[in-house]
Amino acid sequence: MASIANTLGVGSGVDTTALIDALVSADRAPRDAALKVRGDRAAARQAGLGQIGSALDALVAAMASRTRGGALGPLPGSSDTGVITARATAGATRNLQPTSIEVRALAGGQSLVSAALASAAAPVGQGTLSLTLGRMTPDGDGFTFAGVAAGTEIVIGPGDDSLTGLAAAINRAQTSVRASIVDDGSGARLSLKGPTGAASAFILTASGDPGLDRFVHAPAASAMTVAATARDADLRVDGIAVTRPTNSVADLIPGVRLDLVRAAAGTAVTVAATRDTGGLASAVGDLADALNALHDLNATLTRGASNGEAAGALAGDATVRGLQRQLSGLTVGAGGLASVGLTTQRSGQVSVDTARLAKALEADPDGVEALLVRLTAPGGALVGALGALGSGATDRLAREQRGIANEQAAQETRSAALRTQLTRQYAAMERAVGGFKATQSYLDQQIKAWNRDT
Repeated sequence: MASIANTLGVGSGVDTTALIDALVSADRAPRDAALKVRGDRAAARQAGLGQIGSALDALVAAMASRTRGGALGPLPGSSDTGVITARATAGATRNLQPTSIEVRALAGGQSLVSAALASAAAPVGQGTLSLTLGRMTPDGDGFTFAGVAAGTEIVIGPGDDSLTGLAAAINRAQTSVRASIVDDGSGARLSLKGPTGAASAFILTASGDPGLDRFVHAPAASAMTVAATARDADLRVDGIAVTRPTNSVADLIPGVRLDLVRAAAGTAVTVAATRDTGGLASAVGDLADALNALHDLNATLTRGASNGEAAGALAGDATVRGLQRQLSGLTVGAGGLASVGLTTQRSGQVSVDTARLAKALEADPDGVEALLVRLTAPGGALVGALGALGSGATDRLAREQRGIANEQAAQETRSAALRTQLTRQYAAMERAVGGFKATQSYLDQQIKAWNRDT
């Protein structure tokens, strides 16, 4: 082929190579244009299906997050949130039995205050303070102490030789005791606060400069004033005396965290399962809004051409029609969303019958919750619709793309065959033209010779 192509234009003087290129291009141009239209349409369908898939996936994820872990189920509630608040934790049970709780005293932490110094910059001395956590027991005018952890050594160097530096050194030691400076008008004082719980009292001993003795608090001697003592929360749970070291208690009722707000001796607070019917109603309404938004998107992408406006990218798409039928079917039947007041109008929009929803919530809130949970459970209607959309779209687009690729390959084969045919035809023409020219040249020479002879 290369040797034939190299002879093109030699005999005739015509640029037959360019002519062949033009003829091949003219032959394939309509088919290339049609394939481009098909490719663009497939890309538009893929983008449109991606939009619908993303919207449906977002709907499934949002509903799943609302229903996961019993979030719409019975939740622990308190009869007096001014005394106790209750919230569900991992392992919450739907069959929570009512529990009576009396908060006789809140848990508290020990608090110490030093004597006043002239200012926060006043020197305190250098040396070492030792801070030890433990249990403190009053004993006459003093107290006894039993440590529950090894003491923490706090070094007071030249850079910490002030009330401010002392507080910073204690906080740097990363103990559970926090230090701050309080100026009460008479001078600056060191304030120390420990964690809640009777076993979280603390003592301080000192070695080094005598100035550090002002911050000692120990059974043998104390220079600090006790502003508050460490104590446990004192509770009565169904009449049983219970203590806890903090005011956030998660080990009394399985799956429930209690936050103690204030002491109310003599007042029994009931913690029991309650239904958030408002949350269920909100979830149903949000579902209707999401279905309507998905319907609007489908309608935009599947609209037909009219009034000079182009058709939607998914006009006539079978996969989307199937999805619309599936979503419309959610509100059909006794066990569907119609039972909680959701109906599909002739326009395709979903409306909420608030009276019917309220009646369903009053009669069977468990059934309303179970219906919402089933939508996004494995094999549920929304999950099934999402799976069908994904598989249907993937199959159709794959077939379309294979068809386009096959036609493109066939077009290349056809163009190559046409180029070969035209090259051979024009090569034969070039040979014929070359022969004619040789004959013409010979005849010209003979005629000139004859004319000379005469």
